[in-house]
Amino acid sequence: MAIHRLLEGKRFDPETVKAMIKAYNAVSRSLSLKEGSIGPVNNAIAKAILEIAAQGVVDPTELHDKAILKLELPPPA
Repeated sequence: MAIHRLLEGKRFDPETVKAMIKAYNAVSRSLSLKEGSIGPVNNAIAKAILEIAAQGVVDPTELHDKAILKLELPPPA
């Protein structure tokens, strides 16, 4: 999973990490990405979530929504 690679060496508390992984999975599902796939879109999602969480956002839904906006993706149906 792309987000796990980006989390290596970063310092987030366990609850924030759980929220980030939950948000990453939700964005991936919203885009119908294959589970476990790795590619440029997955990396962009992971980077966006990491940047947003670094600003103090820890709610998975808010991380998801802000990542969708940051990546300029259409909102999920």
